[in-house]
Amino acid sequence: MKILSLLMTIAILLSGCATGPYAIIDGSQSKITAKNSYDVIITGINGKMYFNGQKIKNIDVGPHYVQLTSTKAGSRGDISYQSWYFNAEPCKRYVVVANHDKDKQFSNNYWEVELLRVESIGGCKVSEDDKEESHE
Repeated sequence: MKILSLLMTIAILLSGCATGPYAIIDGSQSKITAKNSYDVIITGINGKMYFNGQKIKNIDVGPHYVQLTSTKAGSRGDISYQSWYFNAEPCKRYVVVANHDKDKQFSNNYWEVELLRVESIGGCKVSEDDKEESHE
């Protein structure tokens, strides 16, 4: 009975690994960029809100509206967010930061989402079907 239970557990775990290609939003790279760049927290994707403080999140391939919140707090501790639209391609990591206006250093409301770079995700495989779907 223990062997059957173990085999079922392994099968369930392996089936969870058999997902298709994905993309990643990474908002944790501000420390290696310009002085006025700050990390972003992913607080919403396509209308679904997240309040767990994640800066890195796996997402499905395709178009997305993402709500990103800057980690730079205002003088009263308030935070601000921006919406960002992009089309996630399979097996790509999108590295983004909050680029704050250096002339408005005492306010956290003046910033833009900056796409620093797009990287390939190691070990992620894209099939021909996935390539065709991402270009439709």
